[in-house]
Amino acid sequence: MNSKRLTSTVCAVTCLGVVGLLVTSSSSAPSNNAGSNGDCVGCAAMTKTRIDMTSLDAQKASLARAMNAVNARRAARAAKNAAKRLAEFEKWQGTKLTVWDAVTDPPTIALHQSVCDVFSGDPAAPAARAAAFRPWLAPGSEHRCVGYYGAVESVTPNVNGWLAVIKILPKLMSKTGGVAFTPHSCAEEWQIGKDGSLQNVSCKADPKTSSSMVMTD
Repeated sequence: MNSKRLTSTVCAVTCLGVVGLLVTSSSSAPSNNAGSNGDCVGCAAMTKTRIDMTSLDAQKASLARAMNAVNARRAARAAKNAAKRLAEFEKWQGTKLTVWDAVTDPPTIALHQSVCDVFSGDPAAPAARAAAFRPWLAPGSEHRCVGYYGAVESVTPNVNGWLAVIKILPKLMSKTGGVAFTPHSCAEEWQIGKDGSLQNVSCKADPKTSSSMVMTD
């Protein structure tokens, strides 16, 4: 019985995700299987086939180009976000009041909401409030006051309209983009005329807090 021996060598080279496959094969038979000229009948000569091989330098260059493209996109996105943050940092957002949580009956909620609506016109801050929040109102401050927010605590009718008591705080933004908050607040009394006019009666900064108390996230 004739025997045939087949030897195959497969070499797989992986270079940065590109595989080069080198196939080497040989086939031989015993001498009693030789042809008339002494060659092995049915035996192919040694063959080497290169399927794909990309040089290491080319792969490095391709990877570098890809990384440069990624970094360029990241830089563009960061610049866009920084520009948006700066625009928000410089934009005044006005005054926004809400109804105090302790108020639960519908008629009182409606009255307090009407006071909130009046303050949406963003009346000028009393001098005492501006003094209390001065560090955040100054140009170049790291934390900028971009508006005011607070709650209506009580509304009392009087002959001229209503006397509203509100608690108001500065709405802060951080120059670095983080969220900034301060518990420093002012307790204010405002006379609201029957014609919707506003007049500040008093403004007192909370003595238990100060403008140095700022928390960022």
